[in-house]
Amino acid sequence: MMERFNDDERFLKIRNLLDRGDEDAIRQLPQGERREFLGFVEEVAILTNSKLIPREIAYYMFSYYPLKAAESPVFMETIDPDLQYWKVFFGFVNQMRKLEASPPAVKRFRF
Repeated sequence: MMERFNDDERFLKIRNLLDRGDEDAIRQLPQGERREFLGFVEEVAILTNSKLIPREIAYYMFSYYPLKAAESPVFMETIDPDLQYWKVFFGFVNQMRKLEASPPAVKRFRF
């Protein structure tokens, strides 16, 4: 998952824009690229919910950008959080927000 997250040019572009907080450039992103990113996050969430990736590892490796995306009004402007189709994404974001409030100790991470 990390390889895909780091090697996909679309994800790298999205991550860069989220880091910069460039809402104008984010608005120019094709909807398909935004949805592909959200779909990737949902795959991480499913792996976490299935206990294939510990929640703390998912937090450490993947939570920063989904949290940034969820906080970006422009990134999320066409995503309805009340639709059933996005429950997995928003469930993951909510879990990561809870961990953000009291982050796990990194030294204890292991597979």
